[in-house]
Amino acid sequence: MENAITFQLKEKKFSLTDDYRVYDEADKLVYRVKGSFFSWGDNLSFEDSEANERLVIDQKKIALRPTYIVYRGGKKIAKIKKKIGLLKQRLEIDLPGGKDYKVKGNFLDKEFDFYRGRNKVAEVSRAWFSWNDTYGLRVEEAEDYELILATVIVIDLLMQAEEDKDAS
Repeated sequence: MENAITFQLKEKKFSLTDDYRVYDEADKLVYRVKGSFFSWGDNLSFEDSEANERLVIDQKKIALRPTYIVYRGGKKIAKIKKKIGLLKQRLEIDLPGGKDYKVKGNFLDKEFDFYRGRNKVAEVSRAWFSWNDTYGLRVEEAEDYELILATVIVIDLLMQAEEDKDAS
Protein backbone atom coordinates (compact mmCIF):
# COMPACT_ATOMS: atom_id res chain seq x y z
CA MET A 1 0.00 0.00 0.00
CA GLU A 2 2.15 2.77 -1.36
CA ASN A 3 -0.36 5.65 -1.47
CA ALA A 4 -1.97 5.20 1.92
CA ILE A 5 -3.54 7.67 4.35
CA THR A 6 -3.02 6.96 8.04
CA PHE A 7 -5.64 7.52 10.74
CA GLN A 8 -5.97 6.86 14.41
CA LEU A 9 -9.43 5.98 15.74
CA LYS A 10 -10.00 6.37 19.47
CA GLU A 11 -13.04 5.38 21.46
CA LYS A 12 -13.90 7.83 24.21
CA LYS A 13 -14.46 5.94 27.46
CA PHE A 14 -16.81 7.04 30.21
CA SER A 15 -19.33 8.50 27.82
CA LEU A 16 -23.10 7.99 28.02
CA THR A 17 -23.21 7.23 24.28
CA ASP A 18 -20.86 5.59 21.81
CA ASP A 19 -18.27 8.26 21.12
CA TYR A 20 -15.25 8.07 18.81
CA ARG A 21 -12.61 10.50 17.53
CA VAL A 22 -10.56 10.12 14.34
CA TYR A 23 -7.16 11.83 13.99
CA ASP A 24 -4.83 12.19 11.02
CA GLU A 25 -1.06 11.60 10.89
CA ALA A 26 -0.42 15.04 12.43
CA ASP A 27 -2.72 14.16 15.37
CA LYS A 28 -5.32 16.66 14.14
CA LEU A 29 -9.00 15.86 14.76
CA VAL A 30 -10.61 14.89 11.45
CA TYR A 31 -13.92 13.25 12.46
CA ARG A 32 -16.21 12.81 15.46
CA VAL A 33 -18.64 9.93 15.68
CA LYS A 34 -21.40 10.23 18.25
CA GLY A 35 -24.15 7.83 19.22
CA SER A 36 -27.71 8.76 20.08
CA PHE A 37 -28.54 8.76 23.78
CA PHE A 38 -32.05 7.33 23.53
CA SER A 39 -32.14 4.88 20.65
CA TRP A 40 -33.07 1.27 20.25
CA GLY A 41 -30.00 -0.25 18.65
CA ASP A 42 -26.95 1.70 17.54
CA ASN A 43 -27.43 4.98 15.68
CA LEU A 44 -24.34 7.11 15.14
CA SER A 45 -23.62 10.40 13.40
CA PHE A 46 -20.24 10.60 11.63
CA GLU A 47 -19.21 14.29 11.43
CA ASP A 48 -16.17 16.13 10.13
CA SER A 49 -14.21 18.52 12.35
CA GLU A 50 -16.61 21.40 11.44
CA ALA A 51 -19.64 19.32 12.64
CA ASN A 52 -20.90 18.62 9.08
CA GLU A 53 -22.58 15.24 8.98
CA ARG A 54 -20.71 12.96 6.57
CA LEU A 55 -22.32 9.58 7.32
CA VAL A 56 -25.00 7.99 9.48
CA ILE A 57 -24.50 4.48 10.85
CA ASP A 58 -27.82 2.84 11.74
CA GLN A 59 -28.32 -0.63 13.16
CA LYS A 60 -31.28 -2.50 11.69
CA LYS A 61 -33.67 -3.04 14.55
CA ILE A 62 -35.04 -6.41 13.44
CA ALA A 63 -32.54 -8.76 11.82
CA LEU A 64 -31.40 -12.35 12.34
CA ARG A 65 -27.76 -11.27 12.45
CA PRO A 66 -26.38 -7.88 13.44
CA THR A 67 -26.78 -5.62 10.41
CA TYR A 68 -25.87 -1.95 9.96
CA ILE A 69 -26.81 0.44 7.17
CA VAL A 70 -24.51 3.36 6.30
CA TYR A 71 -26.02 6.48 4.73
CA ARG A 72 -24.35 9.46 3.05
CA GLY A 73 -26.56 12.46 2.35
CA GLY A 74 -29.67 10.39 3.12
CA LYS A 75 -28.75 7.69 0.55
CA LYS A 76 -27.82 4.16 1.52
CA ILE A 77 -24.20 3.52 0.53
CA ALA A 78 -23.49 0.23 2.31
CA LYS A 79 -24.95 -2.64 4.27
CA ILE A 80 -22.61 -4.22 6.82
CA LYS A 81 -23.67 -7.67 7.95
CA LYS A 82 -22.08 -10.07 10.39
CA LYS A 83 -21.88 -13.57 8.97
CA ILE A 84 -21.46 -16.54 11.26
CA GLY A 85 -19.65 -19.60 9.97
CA LEU A 86 -18.76 -22.84 11.69
CA LEU A 87 -15.17 -21.90 12.45
CA LYS A 88 -14.90 -18.12 12.17
CA GLN A 89 -16.79 -14.87 11.93
CA ARG A 90 -16.88 -12.82 8.78
CA LEU A 91 -18.14 -9.43 7.80
CA GLU A 92 -19.80 -8.55 4.50
CA ILE A 93 -19.87 -4.98 3.25
CA ASP A 94 -22.34 -4.79 0.38
CA LEU A 95 -22.01 -1.72 -1.82
CA PRO A 96 -24.28 -0.64 -4.67
CA GLY A 97 -22.67 -1.62 -7.97
CA GLY A 98 -21.02 -4.76 -6.64
CA LYS A 99 -17.55 -3.51 -5.69
CA ASP A 100 -17.92 -4.96 -2.20
CA TYR A 101 -15.30 -5.03 0.54
CA LYS A 102 -14.32 -8.16 2.39
CA VAL A 103 -12.78 -8.00 5.85
CA LYS A 104 -10.33 -10.73 6.88
CA GLY A 105 -8.36 -11.17 10.07
CA ASN A 106 -8.94 -11.59 13.77
CA PHE A 107 -11.83 -9.46 15.03
CA LEU A 108 -11.31 -10.50 18.66
CA ASP A 109 -7.68 -9.33 18.58
CA LYS A 110 -8.85 -6.38 16.47
CA GLU A 111 -6.31 -7.00 13.72
CA PHE A 112 -7.83 -7.18 10.25
CA ASP A 113 -7.50 -6.08 6.63
CA PHE A 114 -9.97 -4.84 4.00
CA TYR A 115 -9.91 -6.28 0.50
CA ARG A 116 -11.56 -5.28 -2.74
CA GLY A 117 -11.24 -8.36 -4.89
CA ARG A 118 -7.72 -9.67 -4.24
CA ASN A 119 -6.25 -6.25 -3.46
CA LYS A 120 -5.63 -5.21 0.11
CA VAL A 121 -6.95 -1.65 0.44
CA ALA A 122 -6.76 -1.06 4.21
CA GLU A 123 -5.01 -2.38 7.31
CA VAL A 124 -6.36 -2.05 10.83
CA SER A 125 -4.47 -2.75 14.02
CA ARG A 126 -5.51 -2.23 17.61
CA ALA A 127 -3.08 -0.36 19.82
CA TRP A 128 -2.11 -2.47 22.82
CA PHE A 129 -1.58 -1.04 26.29
CA SER A 130 -4.13 1.69 25.80
CA TRP A 131 -6.90 2.58 28.25
CA ASN A 132 -9.53 2.88 25.54
CA ASP A 133 -9.92 1.07 22.24
CA THR A 134 -7.51 2.74 19.84
CA TYR A 135 -6.96 1.60 16.28
CA GLY A 136 -4.34 2.48 13.71
CA LEU A 137 -5.59 2.47 10.12
CA ARG A 138 -3.82 2.68 6.78
CA VAL A 139 -6.18 3.18 3.86
CA GLU A 140 -5.39 3.47 0.15
CA GLU A 141 -6.03 7.05 -1.01
CA ALA A 142 -8.39 5.94 -3.78
CA GLU A 143 -10.72 4.10 -1.37
CA ASP A 144 -13.74 5.40 0.54
CA TYR A 145 -11.87 5.91 3.80
CA GLU A 146 -14.93 7.33 5.56
CA LEU A 147 -16.83 4.10 4.87
CA ILE A 148 -13.85 2.03 6.00
CA LEU A 149 -13.62 4.07 9.23
CA ALA A 150 -17.37 3.59 9.77
CA THR A 151 -16.93 -0.17 9.28
CA VAL A 152 -14.16 -0.29 11.89
CA ILE A 153 -16.56 1.41 14.32
CA VAL A 154 -19.23 -1.20 13.50
CA ILE A 155 -16.70 -3.98 14.17
CA ASP A 156 -15.84 -2.35 17.51
CA LEU A 157 -19.55 -2.15 18.41
CA LEU A 158 -20.04 -5.81 17.48
CA MET A 159 -17.06 -6.92 19.58
CA GLN A 160 -18.26 -4.84 22.56
CA ALA A 161 -21.70 -6.48 22.32
CA GLU A 162 -20.05 -9.91 22.33
CA GLU A 163 -17.86 -9.00 25.30
CA ASP A 164 -20.93 -7.72 27.19
CA LYS A 165 -22.83 -10.91 26.35
CA ASP A 166 -19.93 -13.10 27.52
CA ALA A 167 -19.63 -11.11 30.78
CA SER A 168 -23.29 -11.65 31.71
